[in-house]
Amino acid sequence: MILNSHVLDGLTDEFKRYVLEFADYMDRTYGVDLLISSAYRSPEGNKRVGGVRGSAHTKGMAVDIAVSGGKERFLVVKGALEFGFKRIGVGHRHVHLDMDLSKPFPTIFPDVEKGT
Repeated sequence: MILNSHVLDGLTDEFKRYVLEFADYMDRTYGVDLLISSAYRSPEGNKRVGGVRGSAHTKGMAVDIAVSGGKERFLVVKGALEFGFKRIGVGHRHVHLDMDLSKPFPTIFPDVEKGT
């Protein structure tokens, strides 16, 4: 289950459906509810939070999932890999998931948080 599904506005229909299915998978498989800390960002909003140029967030193809610690971070990454995500960023307080296949994939990368 996604605890704050209103933040999914602005995502592409296909990616939104994928995220909702992933949330259901995480709930059924691991009993983990997802809290989305960031989804679609306008180019201006992305720049304001220190996001990278060409971010998948600005294309409606990325979400950041807030995590409270190592176990939850591990389960979100494990579940994302099992579910088929090909681009995963791991930060201290979130896991970034995107489906922007114009970028290198498959990959897991450090996702530095800049106050978001």
